Amino acid sequence: GALPVDIVKIDKTFIDRVALDREGAALVRGVLDVTATLGLRSVAEGVEHQEQRDVLEGLGCDALQGYLFAKPMAAPAAARYLERLRAQRLADVAMGLTPTAG
Repeated sequence: GALPVDIVKIDKTFIDRVALDREGAALVRGVLDVTATLGLRSVAEGVEHQEQRDVLEGLGCDALQGYLFAKPMAAPAAARYLERLRAQRLADVAMGLTPTAG
């Protein structure tokens, strides 16, 4: 039967180990493989270091969240932050610094 979920969130306790040792990366790789096989999306929580981001992107994790990107904030501050990111992305695309999203 179908699972009543569409996203698998990988807990920070697993993300903490992903860039530290082979076992940590292998465990997350396994979760991501099962997630993709089931046609689900994945999100890693608690990404705090660039090394974690690099490994997770290399493993094909769909989305990342954590202090590496931003600290928790109230909704109005989050809206302003996202608008600044969007404006920066548009400026980068206009300058040819990043490809347009497909």
